[in-house]
Amino acid sequence: MEKMKAGVTGFMPKDVDYLEQLQKYAKLGYSYYENARYAFTQPDPKAVIDRVHDMGLKYLALGTTVHKGAYPDVKELVRQARIADVHMVGMYHSGATFWRFADRPDLPEYDEAMLEIENMEKLAVELGKEGIDFFFHNHDQEFRTTYNGVPLFWMIAAKAEHVKFEVDLGWVHYAGWDPAQLIRQLGDRVVILHVKDYTRGENCENKPTGKVIVPRYTTPGTGLVDLEACFHAGVDAGVKYAVIEQDMLYHLSTEESVRTAYAIMKETGYVE
Repeated sequence: MEKMKAGVTGFMPKDVDYLEQLQKYAKLGYSYYENARYAFTQPDPKAVIDRVHDMGLKYLALGTTVHKGAYPDVKELVRQARIADVHMVGMYHSGATFWRFADRPDLPEYDEAMLEIENMEKLAVELGKEGIDFFFHNHDQEFRTTYNGVPLFWMIAAKAEHVKFEVDLGWVHYAGWDPAQLIRQLGDRVVILHVKDYTRGENCENKPTGKVIVPRYTTPGTGLVDLEACFHAGVDAGVKYAVIEQDMLYHLSTEESVRTAYAIMKETGYVE
């Protein structure tokens, strides 16, 4: 059995040194920090990436979007991917498929959602020619939003056959679905397990459209999601990465939560 490598994303408190924080995660045993976007906000991205590599960490992906008809510069994405030494590009924010968290209060029309899915597929094909996987990161609304009774998530899976998935375990569970079963259904289209967990109760985030109800997040492995079942399914599907995130902290500090999550994941026997 090939265990998944542990990664982290988020967990970047305000007013901390980015590289010093990554050094702490490397010392805890994490192998990856997911998104390389920070490096490309700096004057010398390659210098930042080299520093990260020297810590024993690597980046996993770059982020992009096809929101509101925008289409990324594929050549520039490929250039950045080569510099960062990543082989995946992810869509974390969209318009139609991300409507509940985006700058709009209304459900997208079917045609708008389908156009966005078409653009996802187009981008996946173009990046695939360069040896780069394009993945979609789910939240709960792709399962709650339906057209003619079909969840939007399954429309993405069916109509964008070259798109891979980063399955957010917490959001899948919060939407009322079984994330372990979803991983088994998607099989080798899953490239990352996004390890988010939550407990009973709710909270809210202030977005441009007002307050958005979200789960009461908790340290991965201490909530309602059966991580062991999800990891088992992930290993069976050939997933190589398990990346933790916790949007809001309550009782533990950043370092305490990251350390605890890593220990819990290792204890399942599926993550190292």
